[in-house]
Amino acid sequence: MAVVDFYDLDPHQLSLLISACEAKDRSERCRAAIAVEGATTADRWGQLKPHPLLAVEAVARGQFYLGYRALGLDVMPTGNVGRPRVVGGR
Repeated sequence: MAVVDFYDLDPHQLSLLISACEAKDRSERCRAAIAVEGATTADRWGQLKPHPLLAVEAVARGQFYLGYRALGLDVMPTGNVGRPRVVGGR
């Protein structure tokens, strides 16, 4: 189920959630490319260097976790969390 099904998010929170999800997608695309291409690449002199997408993947993963944490999704709830979605009207 989607986060937006459980929480009544303010516009800035929804924007943060979208950014976090985009960062997660970017991280996963980088991870897939690294899995295919390998963790190292040769420079023009034949010296092995870390794959450039390793850094991009790490930054994107960090961005995801920052957004996740900022939304309070990194803690286990002890009870009701946030404002529950009102069904039917206010």
